[in-house]
Parts: sequence; structure tokens; C-alpha cells
Amino acid sequence: MERGNNRLYRPDDLARPGHLKNLSVYYSSHFKKLGRLEDLEKAIAAAEQAVTATPKDSPDLVGWLNNVSVHYSSKFNRLGRQEDLEKPSST
Repeated sequence: MERGNNRLYRPDDLARPGHLKNLSVYYSSHFKKLGRLEDLEKAIAAAEQAVTATPKDSPDLVGWLNNVSVHYSSKFNRLGRQEDLEKPSST
């Protein structure tokens, strides 16, 4: 078991990807409200962890990949860096 955000969880917990997706949405909302780039970075990290924690045959995987793409698109809009548009395809 690992400790994350003051809550113990198992890395193989089937609910973990959904919780990580929710966390990424939370940080993304903070970014939209406050404009802090570190919140967007946290959103991207949580969304990428959701993808990694999801079995490749899961129907949820497409949605998690979409979240990663949306967050990188927000980062591109903020910073204008081309690599932020290319990153989601390598996730």
C-alpha cells in the first residue's frame, strides 16, 4: 500500500483511475480560476497516472486519455509551446 493525499490506497485498486481523474479535474478547475501553472501541472500528472493505472482493455481508457489531451491543450494555450500539443500522443 502507498500513502497519497493522506489516504492509503492499493496501487491495484480498480477505483484508483477514477479518483485520479477526479483529482485532475479538481486541479484543472483551480488552474482555470486562479491561473496558477502548478495547478495545471498537477492536473496533467494526475491524469497521466489515471491512464497508467487503467487496464489497456478498459472502456474508461479513452476518457482518461481525453483528459490528458485537454490538459495539455490548456497548457499549450497558456504557454504556446508546440511540444505540449505533441505530448498527449506519446502518453
